[in-house]
Amino acid sequence: MNYQKIIVLGQLGKDAEIRNFPNGGGVLNMSVATSENWQKDGEWQSKTTWHNVKVFGKSIDYLAPKCLKGASVLVDGILNVDEYEKDGVKKYNTFIKANSVKVLNAKQDGYQGQLQEQAGVTAEDLPF
Repeated sequence: MNYQKIIVLGQLGKDAEIRNFPNGGGVLNMSVATSENWQKDGEWQSKTTWHNVKVFGKSIDYLAPKCLKGASVLVDGILNVDEYEKDGVKKYNTFIKANSVKVLNAKQDGYQGQLQEQAGVTAEDLPF
């Protein structure tokens, strides 16, 4: 038996982009940054890791306008690797195939307030 689950909570580095397929489907591509901070010799250090996220399905048209640069998102999915060949060399593209994406604070005008009203929480209520 095998099991895989990836959970990422981070900020979008740029606006999400939809790529439509000829068959009518599409994919929403996102670049999510997470940061790690630690102290070394009395100095604070930090490291940012970028995660490529792909969302498939009907939700991409709903999510795209809310997934703008700087928005916080919670992504739940699995790790996936696409293999392809370019100029005779095998290449690999690792990404998170999202099962669900929650926009925690959208940057679109007016949307953040609506989201918080619907959820009944404010940024101060969040434990992170």
